[in-house]
Amino acid sequence: MSCVKLSKNGCAKEFTLAMFSGKWKTVILCNLHYHGPYRFNELMRRLPKISHKVLTSQLRELVEDQLITRHTGAGSQPQVYYALTALSQSLMPIIDAMCAWGEHRIQQLAVTPQYNIRLPAQTPSHA
Repeated sequence: MSCVKLSKNGCAKEFTLAMFSGKWKTVILCNLHYHGPYRFNELMRRLPKISHKVLTSQLRELVEDQLITRHTGAGSQPQVYYALTALSQSLMPIIDAMCAWGEHRIQQLAVTPQYNIRLPAQTPSHA
């Protein structure tokens, strides 16, 4: 794992948070979990506020950390798809719990989030 490194004084909690830290990683993981797998351009359309460079970087890091896979389809013009790994599937309950906690806290504070990224509470069809 080249992206996630345990610091000298690090703990398991820091290691876990480093796996999906970053503004877009959890959003990418949730989209792949609930709606994926996706091609790069499909992800770009689903995340209109992300730049091409940042999406490329985040996808590379997620692949390096073994949270997603990059599949190339066969054909004269092969298409690249990104999908969750079993490792990231095991991380989804943690992300879902954080999302639920955040929604509860937002309601308590009676604020409107800047980005309203709501995902359906359903079992993914691509599990």
